[in-house]
Parts: sequence; C-alpha cells; structure tokens
Amino acid sequence: MTMLLPPRPDSLEVTETPPAWRPRSAADLLEAQLRALDRWHHEMRSVEVEPAGLSREARLDEARRRDVAERERAALLDWAAQSQREDYPLGHGSVPRAVVAHRNEWLRDKLCACLRSAGVDVAGCVADGAEASAAIVLEQPDLVFLEDLLPTLTGLELVGRTRLFAPDALIGVHALGQSGTAPLLDAGVRAAFSRRIPPAEIARELVACLHGRHARLTMV
Repeated sequence: MTMLLPPRPDSLEVTETPPAWRPRSAADLLEAQLRALDRWHHEMRSVEVEPAGLSREARLDEARRRDVAERERAALLDWAAQSQREDYPLGHGSVPRAVVAHRNEWLRDKLCACLRSAGVDVAGCVADGAEASAAIVLEQPDLVFLEDLLPTLTGLELVGRTRLFAPDALIGVHALGQSGTAPLLDAGVRAAFSRRIPPAEIARELVACLHGRHARLTMV
C-alpha cells in the first residue's frame, strides 16, 4: 500500500490550503438545493430536442443520452418522494453529509458505517449512477465518494455532475487502476483510492481531506 502525494515545490512558498468543511445553516443548505434543482432543470431541457441528420453512431449516442436523462429524471422524482415520506429535514447541515455510490454492497455498507462512526451523516448510499446523481442534486452533500465503473452513469460522468450541481463537495473515487486515475483527478477529484485500500482506511482519509489535511490524495 503506497500513499502518493503531489511533490513538494523546490521553493519554500506556501501552497494554497484546501478549504475545510464548515457547517451550513438551514437557509444555506436550502439555497444550495434550490440552485442545484434549477441547474438540473436547465440541463434536462437541453435533451428534449433530438437533432436531425445524425449518423447511426451519433443516433446511438443520442439515444443513450436521452435514456440516461430519463433515468436521472425518474431517480430524482423517486428520491424526492422518498424524502417527503420520511419527513426528511432539508436544513440538516450542522454535520458533514456524504453520498456514497458503489456496486459492491459489502464495501458500500462498510464504508458508510465507517463514515457514520466518524461523525459524517450518510445522506445517500446507492449502487447506481442515476440514483447517485439524484442524491447529489437533492442532498447537496459535502462529500461524494464514487466507484469509477457505476451503471447508468460512470464515475467520471458523476464527477462532472457533482462539479455542476454540488460544486463545493469534496469528491473521492474508487478506481480500478492507476491508468484510470489521472482523468478523474483532472476532472476535479481530490482523493483517489485503488481497489486495494480497505474501506476503513478510505473513510479515515476522506474525513481527513474533508477537514483540510490533504489538498489532493492518491492511495494505491
């Protein structure tokens, strides 16, 4: 197991300190949720009209895009309905909040349990990319942890959605190999972990990143 951190600069200049988590008021969290919903509706409108004159490959890509959009729409409505049934408090920002998306049920549940033990409220623990997207929009988490190979939406696609819908969230990923880590880091991921890292250690380092210990972290 190896921890890889960015190399130290030759000069003694102090590098920028990553922002640490700060509590949010009910009004702050509600404002973020409404802003994310507005952005989500704007994005959904962009897939309503199908361009004409596309090649077969382009039509297949467009069909997938529309299918993904429909699955995201359904997931968002289901998530909102579930929140209403459970009388979920929208303004719950006094503790760090997380969304975890992973296909491996054991790892997902173990990681969520470790995060809860560390004082993080796990607002979403899902196995599908569309569900993760809905949770990110409606829950406005402080921490998002994603597997790179999720169904419906890949981890890389969800990184982009997180940057759009919850721009202040710290993003961590579980990557299959080092070759796939670079695009995720370039997309805005702050913490990347290989499949070798156990969930308890992932949770510990994610919380450390959340509180400003690491500007960027890769563990393989």
